[in-house]
Amino acid sequence: MSKDRDWLKRKTSHTLIVAFILICTFLIVLYLKPVNKVDNIMLLRKESGSSYFTNENNDAVYLSGSDNSLKDIGPEYPPKPRDFEGKLNMIEENNHNFMRLWTWELTKYKYINFPDPRYVEPFPWQRTGEGMALDGRPKFDLTQFNQTFFDRLRSRVILAGDKGIYV
Repeated sequence: MSKDRDWLKRKTSHTLIVAFILICTFLIVLYLKPVNKVDNIMLLRKESGSSYFTNENNDAVYLSGSDNSLKDIGPEYPPKPRDFEGKLNMIEENNHNFMRLWTWELTKYKYINFPDPRYVEPFPWQRTGEGMALDGRPKFDLTQFNQTFFDRLRSRVILAGDKGIYV
């Protein structure tokens, strides 16, 4: 009989803990509801050292979203352009408000499970340097910026902002 009571106490205890966690999660989601439109409102840190954000109206902002590469990646050179607007539409359709726009540092790479190398473009520097790089293309000239890269960065951040997506 004692074993049955111990089992019932543990089961009740676990059930109460799970219920408490679910209720807390529900209340947090209610309080930190996603903001659908950015409207050029800057994110502010809730307080020093905090990982929470507020907008200029001091409303809590819950960031939910996806990621996307700033660069095109593919098995042939030059790689086919990625469907950035399609990715933004997917984020918008899922009522997300955040995108992590990341970059890739390698110009060419190969994984064990990919039979062919992957090529990556564009980069912040022009490829007008002397000699050839390891990927078989001209070396980067780190004194000359590649305006195409920065134009792409700017246009993608603007497109995301127009759809109410923080980057």
